[in-house]
Amino acid sequence: MAAPEIPVVCVIGDGGLYMTPLGCLETARVHASKHSKSSLTVLVLENQAYGMIEYGAKYIYKVPDILSKLEFGSYSTEKFSRFQGTAQSFGFTTRKVTAARDLGKILSTCVNTPGLHLVECPLDYTEADKILAS
Repeated sequence: MAAPEIPVVCVIGDGGLYMTPLGCLETARVHASKHSKSSLTVLVLENQAYGMIEYGAKYIYKVPDILSKLEFGSYSTEKFSRFQGTAQSFGFTTRKVTAARDLGKILSTCVNTPGLHLVECPLDYTEADKILAS
């Protein structure tokens, strides 16, 4: 946060945030607390899995049978958030993307509002899988 007047958006997958939630959110909180007018947004891309581990297993090591063991089994929805409670305990406001058309507006609101923000955004990798498999 060398330039606290510039809004920051960090992008992390849900699997990555599951592995390091306390470290990520606490580090963000500590840095943002030093600059009351700064805006830091964490965009969580949700695919219900450890994406890069899945990618390596499926496309590099050709181990497709591990994929079902890497799934979480639930997306955040309008009424259910996997990260809301943890994020709020670190001082983050939380938002959920429920339609693709809303992502831009939600991110704009976050970057233009001082403070800590966490945005959960579900992803469907169907098309990515087709591209990666070719």
